[in-house]
Amino acid sequence: FAAARKALAEGDVDAVRINVEAIDEEHRLHEEAQHVLAAAAFWEVCREGGGLEAARSAVEASPEDLDAQFQLGCCLAVEGELRGAMEAFMAVIRPTGKRYREGAAHRGMLTLFGLAGRHSDLSDEFKRQLQIYI
Repeated sequence: FAAARKALAEGDVDAVRINVEAIDEEHRLHEEAQHVLAAAAFWEVCREGGGLEAARSAVEASPEDLDAQFQLGCCLAVEGELRGAMEAFMAVIRPTGKRYREGAAHRGMLTLFGLAGRHSDLSDEFKRQLQIYI
């Protein structure tokens, strides 16, 4: 599991997949490893959009651009800025609910809850917000 987390931090999506797939379903860390695997998708979205600075610039230029907000959320997540990532995903969810990209921002939030800890103060704060819009 540590190797999967390290690979995620380095943006090595293939290594994340390999390491997570090696964890037995019965292992106590299997569920947490699935969140790490889901978070690997954040890297792909962030890279496709040109990275964190490009996402920040796009949101500054057009705060209502849902694609830019989603990309920013993904980029912030890979930087470990979970609060900022959750705020960006909520900026997508507020006007769309689960409709944006077939629930991509909602799934992103669930992944972030898993990374932050399901019962962490941060997760609890954003779960309450999410319930309003979903």
